[in-house]
Amino acid sequence: MAFQINPRASGPKTHLPVCIVIDRSESTSDIRDLLNQGAQSLIRSMKRELTLRGIVELLVIQFSNETEVTVSFKPLEQVREHDLDIGKSEGFTATGQALLTALDLLDQKKMEWKQSKAEKYFQPLLFLLTDGYPDAGIGAPPEVEREIAETYAQAAQEIRERERAKKLVFVAAGIQQQNGARANLEELRRLTCFPDHVLRASDFSDGSQNISQFYQLIHESTKAMYTGTPIDDVINQLWKI
Repeated sequence: MAFQINPRASGPKTHLPVCIVIDRSESTSDIRDLLNQGAQSLIRSMKRELTLRGIVELLVIQFSNETEVTVSFKPLEQVREHDLDIGKSEGFTATGQALLTALDLLDQKKMEWKQSKAEKYFQPLLFLLTDGYPDAGIGAPPEVEREIAETYAQAAQEIRERERAKKLVFVAAGIQQQNGARANLEELRRLTCFPDHVLRASDFSDGSQNISQFYQLIHESTKAMYTGTPIDDVINQLWKI
């Protein structure tokens, strides 16, 4: 059942930036189909949402040891069902660099809107899905390991600063595979001032707190941002038991 949100009585038609950062490192190979199916369902459901049309702009970043912007601030109506699909799972997990890229692009877009008197925007929503932890890979040189750790620490600092200033809403799903990789939830909690925004998501297709459910949470959180409903209310109803 969808989270019930009271409709917004009135308000300007503004930009609502939604950024999804998706882990596609080698360890996601067994759950790639689940990630893709969840993303496809998200796009279908959001495009049916009348209140989000003409407002939501989607930024999607996929990462392993490299960061790729796969959707760059596309209006929701222009996003295709398979635009979020992971084509191949490979490499290690440079989470920090992917998050820093997301924050930088969000800041640039906000500045662009701010400089135009006709443009208004909501503060961004930033979602992270990962089944691992900051990792340079087996046998990586010390300088690479150091870079992975430093970029993660920097991303954590910048996210927390924006959260304290109420300039960002951040929510993460730490995926726990039944027979594979498991995200380090404690490491993920370092990223945020709000530990309850770090959720444990399973790869069980019939579970109540799984990958598909997290994509539904992205949809409902986006509606909540537009209507002024606290994100914690969405998390409490959709996730917490």
